[in-house]
Amino acid sequence: MNDRKIKICLKTVNNASLFVAKCGEYKDWDINYIHGRLVLDAKSLMGVLSVAIDAPAYVEILTDDEKVLDNFKNDMTLWEV
Repeated sequence: MNDRKIKICLKTVNNASLFVAKCGEYKDWDINYIHGRLVLDAKSLMGVLSVAIDAPAYVEILTDDEKVLDNFKNDMTLWEV
């Protein structure tokens, strides 16, 4: 697994909403929410809520910028498993 993927679990609709809002702050980068074989846009609340939020999933930001990657990892600590 690459170092851009982080295992998370949202658990509640409120956490899912906060997660999507945080991902939305990364306007210049694509972020994937990976649940099983599904790859969804992590900036889409409808997409994230369309799968089980109480099960572990992965989030991945598509960037090679180390500063952005470090900031993103820090932002995801609330949901990291």
